[in-house]
Amino acid sequence: MSANMMVSTGAPRDDGRVSMLGSYTASMCDEQGVTQKQKWGWRTVIHQPDADTVVLESFNISPEGQEDRAVETRLTRRRQG
Repeated sequence: MSANMMVSTGAPRDDGRVSMLGSYTASMCDEQGVTQKQKWGWRTVIHQPDADTVVLESFNISPEGQEDRAVETRLTRRRQG
């Protein structure tokens, strides 16, 4: 694990979502015990499905390009009523 900050860049998409992409380097040992450094990606997508909800989705991207959901955070406003 690193204490380095990951800088992400991105822009709003045509569907209204904001998509940002960053990357980090991870050290992995191969079968011979040799440490290899690999570049991984991290995509964060923010969208608002309705007036009371904001969703943050994060995806880990392998060096081969495979994206897997890592975290989904759903923030919902509670209305007093």
